[in-house]
Amino acid sequence: FTSNSVTVYHAAMAINAVVNSLLMPLAYLALRRLALPRWLACLGAAAAALVPEGVFYTQVALSDAIFPVVVLAWLLAVHTWLTARGRRASLGWGALSALLAGYSYAVHPRDLVVIVAFGLVTIYALVRRMVPARSAAPAVVMLGLVLAAARKLDHRIVALLYPEGPRSLSGEALNRLTSLHEQKKILYMACGQLWRVSTDTWGIAALGILAAVVLVFRPRVREDVRVMAALALIVLAAIVY
Repeated sequence: FTSNSVTVYHAAMAINAVVNSLLMPLAYLALRRLALPRWLACLGAAAAALVPEGVFYTQVALSDAIFPVVVLAWLLAVHTWLTARGRRASLGWGALSALLAGYSYAVHPRDLVVIVAFGLVTIYALVRRMVPARSAAPAVVMLGLVLAAARKLDHRIVALLYPEGPRSLSGEALNRLTSLHEQKKILYMACGQLWRVSTDTWGIAALGILAAVVLVFRPRVREDVRVMAALALIVLAAIVY
């Protein structure tokens, strides 16, 4: 709609701010599903939406501004799929979960973790018969279509930005994954990331991580809640790593 780079940047900031604001209603829904009272869920959602770490990224044109919203929306969609009653609802929410998983990868490459985690939770749900087997087919098709579209778009952008080809970091990545010394550095940096996100969110992130750990190992927690807590922890740990 424009070739002015300043206008493009400002438009991206506006879009980021609008999408980022959806964090509050999504966080409210997540807290309500954990059986919190309305007033407490509202306060918790407001606090989550206003933490400096999240608000900061709305001031720049970066995918980090919408990344938490997309991942939270995906988690809620997966949970709805696991608890849906009725054939149509199960088919629809399974497809939406796949769409959001694929879109999250289009937003940021770190969400390759989400794709893998979605595959694992789908297999688990099918084995445990938490979802109808037929609902997996639309999810797989939707995921494939979104990933194909994202790949095509990515190639288009790369061709425009890097006509001579982008710099490959695969060699450096392989070196880090196969070296014990580099693995130690990765773990140190991962701990630093967790410390930073805890301090930048006034401790809210640390409380959330502890709450998820408790839900995973508490014996009387419903299976769907335990699965979602485990899924959130796996995604967090894998992204940080």
